[in-house]
Amino acid sequence: SESRNYAWGKKSHEESQKEREEVAEKFKSWISSGMPVSQALDYANLVMEWGFNGQKSPKSLGDNPKDFCDFISAWNTKKSPSDMKASLVKNLQLEEIGIARSSKWLCFTNPTEFCIYDSRVSITLRELGDGGGKTFPTVGIRKTERTKDFPNPNNRTSEKMASDYGKFLDLINAVKSKYEIASASEIEMALFMLGDNPAIWRK
Repeated sequence: SESRNYAWGKKSHEESQKEREEVAEKFKSWISSGMPVSQALDYANLVMEWGFNGQKSPKSLGDNPKDFCDFISAWNTKKSPSDMKASLVKNLQLEEIGIARSSKWLCFTNPTEFCIYDSRVSITLRELGDGGGKTFPTVGIRKTERTKDFPNPNNRTSEKMASDYGKFLDLINAVKSKYEIASASEIEMALFMLGDNPAIWRK
């Protein structure tokens, strides 16, 4: 399985996996402690720094820590599909926050059921359904010499992106159930590694 080769940055598989698990445990401990609003930005930053090479959360999140807590709470308690979607839409409407950031926070809320939808995962799914990113939108990536051939993103409204993320989770959890895979994140890590190959960007 590609998930067994999962590596992030220049770290080995073992280092990458251990760091990911440690971040998840810390984030879940904050949730278990009642999600103090005063600590919301610190824990949002913990995930951001892991997933975006040391970046901090956008200012828009720091200005709305209670909304961030409500967003995480709605998904942690799985209040209702409509509440979960509405909270994701609201989070996606904050400046400089897209599905890659939002789904990283959700993944660490419950890695068994939720997982990351970022550029590399999205490119692996590009040909599914209607193809060309119509069913599962391609998420943008920072252009570098290595990633210059990565396709342009398929832009979505916040409402449409939230719906598409729900469809993505439905697919992931169907695969998880059919093949008796332990967690959604294990499938996502395999998709990430497949999508890290520039050869598929030009297909």
